[in-house]
Amino acid sequence: MAVDDRSVRVLLVEDNVDHVELIRRAFADYQDIHFELTVADTLSAARALLAESSPDLMLVDYRLPDGEGVELLPGNPEGRRFPIIVFTGHGDQSVAVQALKSGAINYVVKSAATMTDMAGICERAISEWKHIAERRRALSQLSVREAQIKSIFQAAPTGIFMLVKQQIVFANEHLSRMLGYTVDQLNGKSERELFNSEQEFQRWVRLNTEQIGKVGTASVETRFKCMDGSIIDVWLGAAPVDAADPAAGITCTALDITARKKAEEEMRFLASHDSLTRLPNRNLFMDRLSSALAISRRHQNGVAVMFIDLDDFKNVNDEMGHEAGDEVLKQTAARIIACLRESDSIARFGGDEFLVLLPMAMGREAVAGVAAKIIDVMRDAFKVNGSEVRLSCSVGIAMFPEHGKQLEELISEADAAMYAAKKGGKNSWQFAGRS
Repeated sequence: MAVDDRSVRVLLVEDNVDHVELIRRAFADYQDIHFELTVADTLSAARALLAESSPDLMLVDYRLPDGEGVELLPGNPEGRRFPIIVFTGHGDQSVAVQALKSGAINYVVKSAATMTDMAGICERAISEWKHIAERRRALSQLSVREAQIKSIFQAAPTGIFMLVKQQIVFANEHLSRMLGYTVDQLNGKSERELFNSEQEFQRWVRLNTEQIGKVGTASVETRFKCMDGSIIDVWLGAAPVDAADPAAGITCTALDITARKKAEEEMRFLASHDSLTRLPNRNLFMDRLSSALAISRRHQNGVAVMFIDLDDFKNVNDEMGHEAGDEVLKQTAARIIACLRESDSIARFGGDEFLVLLPMAMGREAVAGVAAKIIDVMRDAFKVNGSEVRLSCSVGIAMFPEHGKQLEELISEADAAMYAAKKGGKNSWQFAGRS
């Protein structure tokens, strides 16, 4: 529409030549806008002109020789391409309603006053049309923007939800997949229902209030409960939608860190444990042995160290493969643990070698009894991949302080005793200091 340069193309659909002339004069006398007037005296003539080009505004009489003017209207306001004014010589409320519903921007009853002011009526209609178009563009842009934001929320690789008065009013697909609910099931839930416990929820509420008050955002590591009852670790963040209006709500992000937490826990575990058998490793065993010796020195208690080696284990790896050998090692660890007290410790020293710590040992006879029990359980067949494997073990024992007063010395003595047991025929135990 050429409104900015103050020139407006008007299509007038009117069969009354006197009315056409009155409108032409009103346009000619108007100073603010230059009207370029095109006249059609029938519906068919108007349709032909509209097929060639669109005007900036159309004035159409309700009654025409070949029909009613409303037939030129799009049928509803949303279908308008330009402003349309319907006018008639006889005022009728039902006609006015029909015209406006069909897409007219205004309905005018012909009179001397309206004919004289027709240019002003048209200018106001053009101004209103311009505002309508601007609102449409703004709403369209807003709709696109909302769709873009929604798309970002739905595509985000993290859970996103919005809270108003501690109630979920929006949740994205990722959060629904994370927790096992549908989006519809999440919407309307209370914030409290997400958390694993009341304590964790109250902690979040407190930190949320404190942190948002200080820095405008909040974050905390917490735990959510899924629909199936499982618990996941979550890094939860929040920021107000409008800092000046608390009623506007809070936008939250929830990142599932369960896998990361498990990986971190596994890394910490493997720093002190064997990955295959899950037993303590040499470093953790040495720490426990050091503590046991310190307690023994204070309370004069005995401490025993056992060095255990599987007899002919190499044959298992060579004949059945390393996977079978690994399975034997895991079963061996379980069998030895079953022979020990809760206060005792076992470690995988390497390969097919194990260390056992017996703090507060009750004497050589009791220690020998534990060694005999271990040797006995090792005689039972191992079931590996549908086959039976039979092994034995040799055990060397060093007692504190009889066979050594230092960590390495005790382990070395137990190792030497184990080799002596092997030399003596395997499948037996032996104390240090005996040849």
